[in-house]
Amino acid sequence: MKKLGRPYEDLLVWQESMEMVTMIYTLATQFPNSERLQFISEGDLQNMVEKTKKISALLNGLIRKIKGELK
Repeated sequence: MKKLGRPYEDLLVWQESMEMVTMIYTLATQFPNSERLQFISEGDLQNMVEKTKKISALLNGLIRKIKGELK
């Protein structure tokens, strides 16, 4: 298996994913335990959807690149 030439922390997809994790934890701490999955603002939801789309695109590009290098 071919090794990537840089640490995973340098990958944009990893950085974006970590930002999303931070967003989720920050939002979750704003609500009581019993309500954490019930309430989220429309703006926060939209930000999370956009971040998810960006991470998905980055991961798909990374997968295509790795598959191309393995041929």
